Amino acid sequence: HQLPTRLSHTNLLNVVSHFLAHQIGAGRDDAERLSTQALAELTHLVLANNHFTYEGHVYRFIRGMPVNLSLSQLLADIYLQDWQRALVRQVRVNEGFYGRYQDVGILTWNAAMETFGSCLLELNAAYPEVRITTSSGLQVHFLDCHLENQQGQLYTRVHHDPRAQSFLLPYATDHPRLIHRQWFRFAMSRAVQYCSNYD
Repeated sequence: HQLPTRLSHTNLLNVVSHFLAHQIGAGRDDAERLSTQALAELTHLVLANNHFTYEGHVYRFIRGMPVNLSLSQLLADIYLQDWQRALVRQVRVNEGFYGRYQDVGILTWNAAMETFGSCLLELNAAYPEVRITTSSGLQVHFLDCHLENQQGQLYTRVHHDPRAQSFLLPYATDHPRLIHRQWFRFAMSRAVQYCSNYD
């Protein structure tokens, strides 16, 4: 729920610093990269100097970051990677599946629902800025895909959100103009990949 606008700069910088110290650097020459401290300081500089105007007044983000800033989605993804660590560990212990695309996740849970509930309570206590909505069942919609468990067999098909206009193709704002010409092809190939059977 609008994660980039909710994150405190302090918590975000702590997670980013931890990420830079433990995840970045494999396979790169030290002479060709900035130090993790320099990257953390640059991130702090960007977060501390986000200004905007509203009705003739200048404001600064003291919490969160603008959603139209390219860096915002990257920082939110890093934060969510840290957030999901305990959940993914529990899913793997129970031989389940977990996947995430930006701020939407999907998982299978092969243990008691009370265990799942307590896992979510622990996450809420550790990361109060992350607000989640859960739904469960034998049928779920994940992105534009309908997933269903039919007597132990996975069944998939394209799902179209009824709130969206049916004649519009998916729109991605960050793609270059040349890619826009290929929307229909991308939409059709994605539909074929979703479907268990197709004609």
